[in-house]
Amino acid sequence: MARRRSSIYSRRRQRRSARRARERRFEITVYLLIFGLFALAYFMPNTSPNFIAAAGGAILTGSALWQTARGWRVNIFTWIGGLFLLGIAFLATQGGGLPGGMLLPIGILIGVVAASVIDGDL
Repeated sequence: MARRRSSIYSRRRQRRSARRARERRFEITVYLLIFGLFALAYFMPNTSPNFIAAAGGAILTGSALWQTARGWRVNIFTWIGGLFLLGIAFLATQGGGLPGGMLLPIGILIGVVAASVIDGDL
C-alpha cells in the first residue's frame, strides 16, 4: 500500500511540475512580446503611442484571459495594466492623443513587468 501511495504522489508531482513549466514558458513568451513592443517604440520613434497602448493592452489582457482559461494563476497587475492600456487607447482614439505620449504606455508596461517580478511571477 505504501508503495502505491508514493507512486501516486510522484505522478501528481510530475504533472504539477509539467504544468508549472508550461505556465513559465507562456509567461516568458508574453514578456518577450512586451520587450518587442519596447524595441518597436525605441527603434521606430514614429510609432503611434495609441498603437503601443492598444498592442500592450491586447497582449496583457489576452495573456490574462488565456491563463484564466487554463486554470493558471494570473497576477492582478496583469489585469489592471491590460485593461487600463486598452481603456486609454480607446479614449485616445475618441478624443485626441495620449497624455504623456509614448511615456504613458511604456511606463505602464514597465510597471506591470516590475510588479510581476516583485510578486514572484517571473
